[in-house]
Amino acid sequence: MGFYIGTAKASRPREGFIPNPKLKLLEQVGEVMRFKHYSIRTETTYREWIKRFILFQVLLELSGEFSLAGVRGPESRRRSF
Repeated sequence: MGFYIGTAKASRPREGFIPNPKLKLLEQVGEVMRFKHYSIRTETTYREWIKRFILFQVLLELSGEFSLAGVRGPESRRRSF
């Protein structure tokens, strides 16, 4: 049983589709969805979810509630008796 570098998984090209990096994010999503033969309704739904998520992140950042200084580590969750 021999192992050859040429037949390893890492040496094979990835399966799938790499979208055009010059396009905007939602256009890239559309390209990939069409390549994978998803329905138009599914593509539209994914785009809407992405828009909502981006809007949520922007609003969260603008509200000031999100800051790395306010993030607690696991040690702060412990109760002291």
